[in-house]
Amino acid sequence: MTGGLLEFFTMEATEYVDELDALASRAVDGPPDAAPFARAARGLRGSATMARQSGIAEVAGGLERLARQVRDGLLVWDAATRGVAIAAIDDLKILIRGVRSWGTVEESRAGARIAELERLVPRAVSPKARGRGSEYLSATAADAAAGLLDYAEQPGTREAFAETMQRVRALRGVAALRDLPPLAEVVDAVDAAAKPIEIGQDTATAERRRLFRAAARVLLEGGDAVRRGAVPPTDSAAVREFTHAAETLRTNERDADEVVPIASLLADDAADAVQPSAHPPTTAAQRFRLEVVSQAEHLRRLVGEGRAAVDPAARDRVGRELRGAVRTLARAAQSFAAIEISNVFLAAERGAAALESRALGVLEEAAILLSSPAAGPESVAPHFLELAQQLAG
Repeated sequence: MTGGLLEFFTMEATEYVDELDALASRAVDGPPDAAPFARAARGLRGSATMARQSGIAEVAGGLERLARQVRDGLLVWDAATRGVAIAAIDDLKILIRGVRSWGTVEESRAGARIAELERLVPRAVSPKARGRGSEYLSATAADAAAGLLDYAEQPGTREAFAETMQRVRALRGVAALRDLPPLAEVVDAVDAAAKPIEIGQDTATAERRRLFRAAARVLLEGGDAVRRGAVPPTDSAAVREFTHAAETLRTNERDADEVVPIASLLADDAADAVQPSAHPPTTAAQRFRLEVVSQAEHLRRLVGEGRAAVDPAARDRVGRELRGAVRTLARAAQSFAAIEISNVFLAAERGAAALESRALGVLEEAAILLSSPAAGPESVAPHFLELAQQLAG
């Protein structure tokens, strides 16, 4: 990782750790606010993962598990728990300052904190510990599956479909969902496929009904596995059918947000109808940053998810989202005539969809560059020429 990108990680990671420190320091008479604590830990884990700082990412992951288990009542926030959290946060500050000269001392410090957090909050919660949470997830998944099957066989009114989607989205309230692929990916895919129906832009096409039917089977299969204390299968016939249905639906849908030059919307004799302002309120670089910064941050998150995805449903979902994010950034760059930037995203599109490691690495660095405070078409163009060479090489 280049010096500039490492500097960006250090600043971002410090902000996350400062937030964790403030939340833990105030939590003397009771637990910290779980939502912002888990969010800051998750953000730090993602940032460290993309910066290839695995030791820091693992410590942050332990704090994220700690926050979830305190929230779910599986772990008591007492003096011992608070002590483990504060010690991990203090060591994270030291580790972040030491990323440029990382060695055996830092490795040992990170390893000690990882082991301590692992003893307190193991990576996998036993079925016995999950208790009623597993029963609720299984029942909610079965309820959602029944609604999807009914709609797939005989689509009803939009009101009835809205009730079905409420059941599906209720699964997002189950804390363990994200740790149980492919259930999370099924919920995301159904949610995305449902939106055109809900807003009246589309009907229940054969492709959508096939997706809903396949998703229902995966939900039933996964919910039953959770109820028995097992892990949902990630490569069963139901999962493969769902993956194929999702890919078919994606292939048959077209992009609706194509960017075209404004001159193409005018008559041939109206070339002077639109003139640039002599004193625009923002510069081109400022407008560029406003356009791409949130898209670049979204891309960084997807790259992290792509590296972590292992089962077919997760890889399909992240690959589709990455491809869409890359296309969006390419079009945004084209609208600012930033050809060097656009070319990198266009060249990385196929690799992004396949979650190829080289493409993910290039996209990670591209996203960090575009998220930096000084990002502008001219300032980052030389770096994108280097990224293009990495892709070609």
